[in-house]
Amino acid sequence: MDVDLRVLANTHEQLIVFIVNTMALAVLLPFAYLKLLPIYSGTFVFGRLLFWVGYRYHVLLRAPGFALNIFTALAALIYSSIALLRRPT
Repeated sequence: MDVDLRVLANTHEQLIVFIVNTMALAVLLPFAYLKLLPIYSGTFVFGRLLFWVGYRYHVLLRAPGFALNIFTALAALIYSSIALLRRPT
């Protein structure tokens, strides 16, 4: 149960970042690229499942799931920041 609570706490933190990124991408992505949002959502869910399964078996096996989530979130955050800075006023 202790492992599940740690995973839940981490998932809560990642979910906040995911929601902010998804809302920013929904506003800032061009219409033709909005099809990337379901892919981003699927990647998030797959990464969380991979994180949870890895954490259940060995602590070091959680790294692929965490990396999948953090790198996609970082890419979305960087894109959103650049799109906001380049946006005409």
